[in-house]
This record gives sequence, C-alpha cells and structure tokens, in this order.
Amino acid sequence: MSDHPSLKMKPERRAALFAAATQEFTEHGFDAASLNRIIGAVGISKSSFYHYFESKSDLFAQVLTQTLAPVTALAETFDPDNLTAETFWPTLQALSAGAGTSCSPLTRAPRAPASRAA
Repeated sequence: MSDHPSLKMKPERRAALFAAATQEFTEHGFDAASLNRIIGAVGISKSSFYHYFESKSDLFAQVLTQTLAPVTALAETFDPDNLTAETFWPTLQALSAGAGTSCSPLTRAPRAPASRAA
C-alpha cells in the first residue's frame, strides 16, 4: 500500500472516504455496497475516485489493508516461542491493545464439553 495512488489524496479526504466505505461495506456487504453511495457521502466525483482507485475492489482492499495494518505490524514482532504460562495472557492483552482490539481470559472461546462414555 505504500505506493498506492490514494496516498496522494488529502489525508482528511482519504479518511472520510475510507470511513464512508467502511460503513457501506459493513452495512451492505461487498457485493451490495454501492460505490455511488460511498462517493456521494464524501462528495467525490466518479472521475476523481477512478483517479485514485481502479475499482470498488481496489477501494475495499485499501480499506482492509489500512484496517489490518496495526495487526500486521504486531504480528511481525510477535514471537510465540517466548510465551510461557505466566506471560501468555498479558502478552496477548498487550498485543490486542496495540491493535485496538480486546483479548482477555474472560473472552476466550469455551472449550467443548468432554464426551461421556456410555
């Protein structure tokens, strides 16, 4: 993403476009998302949009890349070989806080109950 044409947009305009796109993709899913609604919400013409993006798919990919950037950065520095029973949850909590998510022992997925022998 470091050389994507959209990086030439004014940061405020790009942020507004990504916010509108995120909302549209979240509410309608990719297939039903309307590029016209996205650009209309921000006041960008189609010709301006296509100056920076190849397609709705390109916009989606850029939004996803930007959204996942904190997680990707953390994953590059994460070393699971250094985890111990004592450091597991504190490390995951620190990583999730840095990525803007939540991870705690209280939100772990429950284990499947052990099957009983008949």
